[in-house]
Formats: sequence, C-alpha cells, structure tokens
Amino acid sequence: MRKGFLIITVFSIIALLFSCNTNKLKFQSDIESVIKKAKNNPGTLTEQEWKDADRRMKKFKEDFELNEYKMTEEERDKANELIDRYSHLRVPVLWEQIKSGVSEAEESIKEAMKELTDSTVK
Repeated sequence: MRKGFLIITVFSIIALLFSCNTNKLKFQSDIESVIKKAKNNPGTLTEQEWKDADRRMKKFKEDFELNEYKMTEEERDKANELIDRYSHLRVPVLWEQIKSGVSEAEESIKEAMKELTDSTVK
C-alpha cells in the first residue's frame, strides 16, 4: 500500500512539473523569429512568408487571449510588446501592398477607358 502511494506521488510530482511550462504562449517563439528575420532583413520576406506570419500572429493572439489570466504581468507585457513590434513591422508592408494594388487598379481603369473610347470611335 505504501509503495503504491509513493509511486502515485512521484508520478503526480512529475506531471505537475511538466504542466508548469514557463512559456504559457505556444506561438511566442514563432513570432519572435519572424520579428527577428523581418527586422534584420527588411523587405526580404515574401508575400507567402508574411501570410504565414500573419496566420501565426493570429494564433498567438488567440492563445494570448485564452491564457492571459494565467500569466504574470511580465509575461503579459512581453506578449503585448511582441504584438506591438510585429504590427510596426507589418503595417509598412501592408501599406506598400495597398499602394501597389491601387496603382494596378488605376492602370486597369485607364486601359478599360482607352478600349471603350477606341471601340466607340470606330
């Protein structure tokens, strides 16, 4: 009986130690690596890499919202800092994509207007 209690106690302690993960956010290291890559090599991330990073950031934010109440103030501050840093890196890229899209749309409209005027003149 005493041996069984000891085994259960040991397994309980081991399970407790494994459940006490110091990093309460699963995707924190993903976001940190994206930030590091984007900051060290601005403009080198492809559109697909940004889409993947956006997907990971979305998961990070969801994970943060679910676990925020379990976190210390320092952990919450770190998560908010990562979200802020990512946003500061991402906004200029999005702005360039918007400007590019507007330029393409403008060219398409000009071409359509030219074709329309050419077809009405004939």
